[in-house]
Amino acid sequence: MLTSDILATLERLSSQVLAELEAVPAAALNWQPPLHDANSLYVIAQHTVAAGEWLTLHLACGQPYTRDRDAEFRGQGDLAALRTRYEAWLAAARPAVSPPDGADLAEVRRLPDGGKPPSSVTSAAFSSCRVPY
Repeated sequence: MLTSDILATLERLSSQVLAELEAVPAAALNWQPPLHDANSLYVIAQHTVAAGEWLTLHLACGQPYTRDRDAEFRGQGDLAALRTRYEAWLAAARPAVSPPDGADLAEVRRLPDGGKPPSSVTSAAFSSCRVPY
């Protein structure tokens, strides 16, 4: 899969998440079902974008990223905040995983997270990240 295909897929899925949430009344976005460990739609969407940021920008491209996974499940907010975060993530991902040029290919890069190799989920993007890793 080409990096352009990966980015197109991320953009398409992000657009679908946000489009579905537009149909949800604002008051219902943060409603949590009265079940043990159930999450609101906001929390699910927030966790989705946080996981995307972590996988693409940090794990695949080695950019610094501090993630508080537990906080993702306590969050509340509105659709505008989610849209802003999704747009910022995709804007950062576009140049980070664009096809490499000659200078990128000549650059010596280091693995993130203490030298652990990337997982198979991120290996395609890992090889073409423009950010040193």
